[in-house]
Amino acid sequence: MNNTLIFDMHGIIYSHDKNNSIKQSKTEFNTIINSQIPKNESEELTKEFESIQKALNHHKNQLNIFPMPNAIEKLIYHIKNNDKIIIISTSLIETQKLILKTFLKDEKLLNNINFYNSSQYGPKSDSETWYQILKNYENITELYEDTENYLDAAEYAVKQLGHKTCKFKSKIE
Repeated sequence: MNNTLIFDMHGIIYSHDKNNSIKQSKTEFNTIINSQIPKNESEELTKEFESIQKALNHHKNQLNIFPMPNAIEKLIYHIKNNDKIIIISTSLIETQKLILKTFLKDEKLLNNINFYNSSQYGPKSDSETWYQILKNYENITELYEDTENYLDAAEYAVKQLGHKTCKFKSKIE
């Protein structure tokens, strides 16, 4: 049976800071996105996508993306191993795909990944959010989430689903 691995995006797969400081990355996000004065969370997520897209086209003062250490290699390894990859992020699915398409270099690899915008299910701090997303998956073996209370909620949900051997990590090593 193939493994199922769950990944958050920001702080696990990418950072907006070239030195991969998550604190600096969050500051960068807040500075750039808040300067555009989003009216609500939906508009903030749209501005995030647009800013990353502009940065990829070499516009200045936008949200650059930098891969976290070992993240892309781990994804490629597990995709080639035919493991199931699940991305659960607060970002729009189109933002998640844009980032991974940029890093993976082969858009076909995205076909082996299931993407979820967790906001459509509830807050990531709520184990029910994780439960609803993961309830139809088998053999969950690893889960990566850099925010402690999100990781705690995910761990509770995954164990409730019966995945007793799953490893929970706050970064890819």
